[in-house]
This record gives sequence, structure tokens and C-alpha cells, in this order.
Amino acid sequence: MKNSTPQPPLQYYRAEQLNRMDKLPIDVKNIKQYAKKKISYYNYPVSFDIETSSFRVDGEPKATMYIWQMGFGDEGKDLLVVGRTWEEWLQFLRVVRKHFHLKIDRVLVCYCHNLAYEAQFIRKFFEWQKVFALDKREPLYMRTKWGLEFRCSLKLSGYKLETLAENLLHHNIQKMVGDLDYSKIRHSKTPLTEKEMGYCLNDVRVVCAYISERLEIDGNITKIPLTKTGYVRNACKVACYGTDHKANQFYKYRELMQALTVTPHEYNLLRCAFMGGFTHANSFYVGDILNDVTSCDFCSSYPFVMFSELYPMSKGELCYPDVEEVYKKLFTYAWVLDIELYGVESKVLQEDFLSFSRCVECKNYVLNNGRINKADYIHVVVTSIDFDIILKTYRVSGGVRILQAYKYFLGYLPTDFINEMLSYYTGKTTLKGVQGKEQEYLYSKEQLNSCFGMICTSPIRPNILYKNNEWISERVEIEKGVAKYNNNPNRFTFYPWGVWVTAYARRNLWDGILNLGADYVYSDTDSVKFLNYKDHTEYFTTYNEKVMEKLQKACDFHKIPFETVTPKTIKGVQKPLGVWEYESTTPNTPTYSRFKTLGAKRYMVEDYTTHDISLTVSGLNKKSAIPYLLNEFGKEKIFDAFKDDELGVDNMIIPQGFSGRMVSTYIDDEIEGEVIDYLGNVGFYREQSCVNLENSTYTLSLSKDYIKFLMGIRTQLDYNDLY
Repeated sequence: MKNSTPQPPLQYYRAEQLNRMDKLPIDVKNIKQYAKKKISYYNYPVSFDIETSSFRVDGEPKATMYIWQMGFGDEGKDLLVVGRTWEEWLQFLRVVRKHFHLKIDRVLVCYCHNLAYEAQFIRKFFEWQKVFALDKREPLYMRTKWGLEFRCSLKLSGYKLETLAENLLHHNIQKMVGDLDYSKIRHSKTPLTEKEMGYCLNDVRVVCAYISERLEIDGNITKIPLTKTGYVRNACKVACYGTDHKANQFYKYRELMQALTVTPHEYNLLRCAFMGGFTHANSFYVGDILNDVTSCDFCSSYPFVMFSELYPMSKGELCYPDVEEVYKKLFTYAWVLDIELYGVESKVLQEDFLSFSRCVECKNYVLNNGRINKADYIHVVVTSIDFDIILKTYRVSGGVRILQAYKYFLGYLPTDFINEMLSYYTGKTTLKGVQGKEQEYLYSKEQLNSCFGMICTSPIRPNILYKNNEWISERVEIEKGVAKYNNNPNRFTFYPWGVWVTAYARRNLWDGILNLGADYVYSDTDSVKFLNYKDHTEYFTTYNEKVMEKLQKACDFHKIPFETVTPKTIKGVQKPLGVWEYESTTPNTPTYSRFKTLGAKRYMVEDYTTHDISLTVSGLNKKSAIPYLLNEFGKEKIFDAFKDDELGVDNMIIPQGFSGRMVSTYIDDEIEGEVIDYLGNVGFYREQSCVNLENSTYTLSLSKDYIKFLMGIRTQLDYNDLY
């Protein structure tokens, strides 16, 4: 984190001043413009932000904007302007439009950090020439008919504003956390202190600084993608096709993509077969406080399997094999299997594999927190990798029936793609902590993380439209979507690759779960937590030796030096792709002195060395929750307080203001009225549309079915006696 240095009061204009002047103190003639798709864009950082208050009137949720701010130029140094009403803002934009000579084909881009929020307030103010959104109420950009385009810097950076400020490369601006008390109701007449004004202005300064750095790094504004994944997508596309469309590399890769196509029917089965990371807890330990728990995680799990494993490298062949044929050739081909299982019961005590939500149909089942423990009948679509895990972890007394399947020839992923991915891994490993290489390190780290997101993204998504002030999700016909995907000249990945990436990663994780046996406690995508770590060192050593063999084999195929997949850190420590690594601040010790889980994404830990306590609960802010719990229960009893009423005495309740949970209520109709601010001043509000954000209490509770399952297994014999 950069050192915070005292700064002089910020110089800014009030909108009413500039609106009277009818011009801006910005020299437009010196701002370059770059063209893309017949539109000329100003190569210039601009940011817009609002502060709002949420409140209730007669129990009905309301919200109002009480200040807006815009920044122009690097850090907003060219111009910072604030206003208190929408009328002032719309009048100011008329000045902006005139000053920059904006029109439908001359555009000024304005970034909002979380455009989805601002969009809910401003969407009815304009006629929109084009809106592109990932989902309803989640726009990536919105362009007016007169040349102002709003984009989302949150989607571009992937960082919340505080982290974005910390990661600025050449600027020392920090997000001022805590200066505005959002529980205080404000309106457009509420006076703001200079400190509060500094908080508001700082937000647009941070975004302007970030966009200024992106303009420098990327070249110009037309080369800045809409999302973070766009960077790695562009880089990998160039790596695969090259820059010369007449070169042999281009034709070879284009030929490969033309061969790797899917049918609509095949695509539907692949979608069914896709599963994400495995996250779950050993039910026998749920609710117990465990001592001396160790955590191990994979070194770059997804990049490892992308490099070292074999993937579908042919057009899928629809077939109707019998079970014996699939058993014999399970690893000869890559299979997508549409199967029925009869008389299914888990034969592994510590964990259950199949996710109920991924099944087409399931009858007479018992669930272990969303995972199938047993069932009379299951209809599911899986990859051959997941089918192998099913055979290892379930007894299927009634047999298996294969309804249909697609099979593919296997091969390594293309070398050009692999080389690009490995360059990010090398950069992430070797540049971490190297002074003066912060920019290159961040770039490599972010690109590596984005490689998986890019390769597993579904190619067919609904069209999100904004018409007549309403968000509309328009379903894409599968036939048209698949045809568009197959014929896309810019495509450089094959959808089945992403399906197999997560399957291989799950297989590797389950290798650990099965080998840890009764000591297995918890897993999450690429890590396991377990007891008695000294008893399992041989397993981890043997596994890592096999990883090194796989790495060498893949290196031989791709003709890549082995050092590329085993780079060294600044301290000279070798970091091979895919190995298990102990997660401990002190060598040869457990990771946690205390550990307690209440199921997936719900656990509390005490660090073995520092004795710091941390909490991971989906939807809960640990930074605010932990101080509250420590103050309420103390360090010794905090683990006892982390419980469900059926497993303990009372549910753990974290009140408003400490949970970090916010509930959003979208208000799509016009509202107006009077509101009293925290100082007792009466003000008027009017919003065309808005969103109410309120703090929410968090109550930790488990589903009744999960509690029933847990209570059921605890009536069995002692867990360790079952092994």
C-alpha cells in the first residue's frame, strides 16, 4: 500500500458556475481522437460518480442522489466539478456536449465505477443509441444519441475502488474509507464539510487516474476493452493467429478452429456437463471446533491442467455405446455421457460428489448440503472424468444406463495458446516483489487468472436489451447461436476445453479428498483442509512427483524448456505448476490452531502462528463481522458463537452495520417527496428511478434438510471407527 501524504484542499467548480459560463476550462484542441467502427473517440479520461441516501417513507424504500461529481483529465486535474441536483447535471452535460462538439459519431467516454448503480438513477434521462449489458441491470456501456458513452471501470479493473487506488502504478491517490457515514440521511440541501467533499471528489480522481494509466499502457481509448477478460482474450488471439493474416500460422489455426465445431444438441449436453469448482465440508466435522488443522492448495490449479492434460481436439461424434465399451475406453477418448444411475449410495464416508442442482432428474434422494448421498434414480450428464469419480465414490447397485454420448479424440491444447498462458505464469512468479516491476507483475497475475474465465465462458448467452425504459432478456435460439459461434472468424477456443478444465481440477482435488480419508475436513476448488498433516506427507510428496512427470511430458510435446513451468521467485524458490503447497506461515506446523465449519463457504479459523481470527461466510463482510464478534464474545468464546441453533444453542446473529450485507431494492417508478436529513433539515427529492441500499442483519442458519442429514449421521458409530 502506498504511503498516505497530506494533500492540499482540492480545487473544484460547482456546476452552477460552469453552467453560467457555458464553457469549460479544457483545451479540446489538444486532445487526440481515435477512430473505431466509424466513430471518433476522445482519448481522454473522464469519470462520473454519485452519492446517495436510502431511507423509508411509511415503510416504503426510497433513495435520492444528494451530490454528483465529474472528473476530467489525469487525476481530474483538468477539471473537477460537483452539483447537487439532476437538473444541474443535465445542464452541465449540455455544456460538455457543446464544448467537446459531441455527436453520434464523435464520442466522449465517461467511466463509472459500478455503472450498474449509476445507470439505475440516470437511465430515464437520455435516449440511448446503444446499450450493451451482460445481464439485466448490468450494463457494460450505455451510449447516448448525442455522443456521451458511459462505461464501467469496475468491470474493466475487477477491483473495488479502494483496491484500485492501491494498485495505481504512477499515482498516489487513496480511496478515503470511512469519511462518509452512509447511515446519515442527506439530501441536496444538506451541507457537506470539506472532508466529506474530499471523499466524493477522491472517487472520480481515482478512476480518472486509472483510466489515464490504461490509456498510456494500452495505447489509446479504442484499445481499452470493456472487461478485464478482454485483455487476455486479445493477447491470446494474437498469440494463436499471429498478426499476419497471410502467414502459415494464421491459416493453420483457422483450419483448426474450423474443424472444432459443435452441434446444437451437443452444445446442450456440454452445458449440462459443465460444473464449477467443488466446495464442501466433511459432514462428520460440521459444527465441531477442530485443533491443528492444515491447509494445502494447488499452485495454479487451472493453468496446470490446461497445460498438462489432454482435451477434446476433434469434432464430437454422437454415439450410443454400451457401458462396457465406455468402461474399456474411458480414457482413450474424451466422453460426454448422458447417463442414468439406479440404486445410488455413497461409499465414501467423508464426502459426497454429485451435485443435486446439476442433475436432470433425481428420485427418492438424501442430500448432504446439496450433494447427493444416496438416491433411487439419477439422470445426469457428465464428462468421462466425472464419471470416473462417480464410479470411485458411489455404489450403483441397480446399474448404469448410457442414453447417448459424444466422444472426441484427445490432444494437448494448442502450443501457441499454451505459450501465452505460461508467459503470464512466469511473470507472476518471477516478478512478485521485484521493485520497479509492479506493473508487469499485476499484468501477469491478472492475465493468468483471466485465462480460465475466458476459456470456460459459455459462447451463447441471452441478448440483453434496453427498450422503452425496461430491461429485456431475449433468449437466443440455440441453432442460431451455435452457428454464429462455429462461424466466428475471431474464435480461438473450443467450448469443450472449458468443460474439461474444471473436470480435471475436480479430479485432482478429489484425489486429495480420497487419500486424506477420515482426516479430510473441508475443500474449496483448489485447496483441502485436514487433520494430522504429518501422517499425509508421503501422499503429498508422491503426488507432487507425479505432477513433475506430467509437466515434463507436456514440455516435451510442446518443446518448452522445463524451467518455464518451474520458475523461481525473487528468493530463489522453485514454483512448479500444479503441485500441492502447504499453506502455513511457519514451516512444519499446522495452518490453524482452531478451525470450525458449518458447511460450504462457512468457516472460522485461528492462525496457528499469529492467532489472528478470520471468518469466511458467503455474503458476510469479515472485516466488520470479526471485530463485532470479538467484542461480543471474546477470543475464547468466538468459536462457540459460530453455530446454528439446531447444532448449538442459538443462531449466530450479526446485526445491521456489522454484517456488511446490503439489500438492494430497485425502484423503477418515479418518486418524489420531502425527506428530513440527519441535521433536521427538510429537503425535496425527485427520482425518475433509483435503488435503495440498506444494511441487513445476517442470521447464520442451516437448511432443515442439512440439519436432518447431520443429525442422522451422528446417530451412527464413531466416525473414526467406520474406517
